[in-house]
Amino acid sequence: MSKFKDSFSKLKENKEDLDKQFLTAVQRDDLHFVNYCIEIGIDVNCVNENHQTALHLIAEKGNKCIGTILLKAPNINIDAKDSMGDTPLMYAVSNDQLKFVKLLLKSKANPNMQNHFEKTPLHIAVSQGDANLVTALLDYNANPNMQDAYGNTPLSLSTMEYHNENIAKILLMSGANPDLETQKPQCLLTGYHFI
Repeated sequence: MSKFKDSFSKLKENKEDLDKQFLTAVQRDDLHFVNYCIEIGIDVNCVNENHQTALHLIAEKGNKCIGTILLKAPNINIDAKDSMGDTPLMYAVSNDQLKFVKLLLKSKANPNMQNHFEKTPLHIAVSQGDANLVTALLDYNANPNMQDAYGNTPLSLSTMEYHNENIAKILLMSGANPDLETQKPQCLLTGYHFI
């Protein structure tokens, strides 16, 4: 019986080591080792100490080659959340990885997932001030009226926090409701003044 437990223990240790090596290979853009791990059946959804998957790590860097390989894995969790509730799509948006954002959206990443602060990828794109990111998310049905934990909508952020007239116009043309009550009601008037 103890021999079986020892074998199981070693297998578990080896799996944990392999998971770490796999995640390190992803961070180092080691395409060959990533392919090898996937071929031998590694759990592509394994996580590090921050609950980041390989897809989180590669979305941050924007490596489309490894990203495409990971997205082809049959059991990939494209909307996996890290310890803060952030998804790979949020990582790509936060790091201005427009091509990777589009890759994730084409692969059916949910643009309306919320993190622990109830921010969506669209809230994050507005904070980045990147109209291309905002447009890409809206093209894949990001909801422009979702509120974060503080009651902010993407429109209220674009007008009150970031004073970005171009993004405010894009949001309004995509159905953002300027009359939506937020915790900062003065932003609604500002939204009208911008346009």
